[in-house]
Amino acid sequence: MSVERMPVDDPRLAAAASELRDLIVAHYPDATFEVTRGDDPPGLYLIPTVDVGDTEEVSAVITERLLGLQIEDGLPIYVFPVRPLARVLAELTSG
Repeated sequence: MSVERMPVDDPRLAAAASELRDLIVAHYPDATFEVTRGDDPPGLYLIPTVDVGDTEEVSAVITERLLGLQIEDGLPIYVFPVRPLARVLAELTSG
């Protein structure tokens, strides 16, 4: 099955999202998550909200495994870490 036609409710995608969530929680126990379908690119989107100075820190935790899931397993799963809105607003108003 091609990546473009894999349904986002495929059990392999759910397992991949769970694995990536566990990796993030191991480093950031207070992280919260949203899982949604995305269209650009099409696939399953995991959106962790993590209170960090730079979301690249979160990406560094999962990049190797995420690439394995995408390339080796052909899974259309993507991770887009975000920071809490309150933190972003506080930074904007303070400086």
